[in-house]
Amino acid sequence: MALDQLGVAATIVNSAFIIVLSGFALAFGLSFGLGGKDFASRYLSTFERKMQNTEIEKNRKNQNPPNDM
Repeated sequence: MALDQLGVAATIVNSAFIIVLSGFALAFGLSFGLGGKDFASRYLSTFERKMQNTEIEKNRKNQNPPNDM
């Protein structure tokens, strides 16, 4: 065939392979991101709670300094 001699067929196959591979990568990225949304939300809320507790403890220590005398 003329397309084989021109090298167009190989280019089309390579382009199709790259498009399919990119589609799989996009699908994996979306599924991983959307699937991890709840986990990330729980992790961030736990982290925020710990930060607030740390801030409260620091404020308590600053309001009631120890008497060394």
